[in-house]
Amino acid sequence: MERIHTRLPLFLPLPAAVGFGLSFLADGIAIWVIGLVGIVSLVPMGYAMRRWVGNSGTAMLLAAAFLASAFAAAALPTTHIISKLVLLSLLPGVVFGGYAVAMHCFQRVVPRVTAATAVMLAVSTFVVNLVSGSMPGGVFVSMPLVILLGVAAVFYVAFCEVYFRSRPPILPVPAELTLGLIAIGTVGGGVAIAAVDIPAILFSVLLVGGTSLPYRRIYYDFRDMIVFVDEAGEAIATGAKLLSHNSETRLHRAFSVFLFNEKGDVLLQQRAFSKKTWPGVWSNSCCGHVMLHESTAAAAKRRLAYELGIGKVDLKVILPEFRYRAEKDGIVENEVCPVLVGFIEAEPKPRPSEVAATRWQPWTEFVATVNDPASGLSPWAVEEVKLLAENEVFKAEYATRTNTSGAEGIEGSIPLRDAA
Repeated sequence: MERIHTRLPLFLPLPAAVGFGLSFLADGIAIWVIGLVGIVSLVPMGYAMRRWVGNSGTAMLLAAAFLASAFAAAALPTTHIISKLVLLSLLPGVVFGGYAVAMHCFQRVVPRVTAATAVMLAVSTFVVNLVSGSMPGGVFVSMPLVILLGVAAVFYVAFCEVYFRSRPPILPVPAELTLGLIAIGTVGGGVAIAAVDIPAILFSVLLVGGTSLPYRRIYYDFRDMIVFVDEAGEAIATGAKLLSHNSETRLHRAFSVFLFNEKGDVLLQQRAFSKKTWPGVWSNSCCGHVMLHESTAAAAKRRLAYELGIGKVDLKVILPEFRYRAEKDGIVENEVCPVLVGFIEAEPKPRPSEVAATRWQPWTEFVATVNDPASGLSPWAVEEVKLLAENEVFKAEYATRTNTSGAEGIEGSIPLRDAA
């Protein structure tokens, strides 16, 4: 899903072809296909909204969208229940997309509200015409119906304004929220082309062009946005990962993972030489950042799968409040970084763009390396190992899962063997 923005132009002909083909299908079949398009477009939109405003925010915004859509569907002057259901599947994408476009374009309330209402009303009318042309008997879009559609649009805009005033989002507006408008525009455009309906064709071109052309410009990957926090650990802002790591990096959320095998060896990784922070440095099994509205354990599992090809691992948070600040080559790391521990049987399959090399090393031997500057370990790994080696919860877990005893303390000095 994260790569859809790079391939969006390749997807546009498909719904347009679907729309064109609908004109040659029986009305009863065509309307079901249109409804399916609406439902499918809600999937990436729902994912993006969940990452943007969290589960509770998504539930509230979805509920309001379906309430507004249900009002509009109920106002449709027909007894054809399938048409009302199809309209109910399409309109949430309209209200999501309409408000997202306005929110991205306008910071001031009046222009934003005006633009959002206008987009929702225009596209809702277009959708009613699209559904009407694919149902037995059709529906004449009268002025009373347009007014009711406008009322539904005003309701949703007002709800969004109240919601976001009380809970301002700290991520930019996700581009995925416009996918409903793009899908409706392309499908409707295909239908209009088949019917040689010039006004509808022009509207479709305007709708698709106005939403898909800026898509790549406003798109961002949620995984590349780090979450800045205050001293209490509360999220206060977000920023692009690469740009945010500099000489004055702000405190942000992260995690560290230590993985062990049944022999009690710890998995180490050498960070890729292309990395901006600590390139080529040996460190613990895996590190990463936590996305907004993501748990630490979920972030760790996501990153383990991506970096090392390791899945289905049970992780336990051992050092929930670990925090550090370090600097190398003018780049600062400043993280609230809970430390997790897991035990695996599988061998890692490292991704070259993230990991230069991996190796297993006996835990007690590794613990002894942390006091040796020649070990070349990352500064956070050094601090974490010292804390883990003295942590009773970790030592008990380690002994239970590996049938060995945990490190009793930091003693000696054994250099880390080079495995590059």
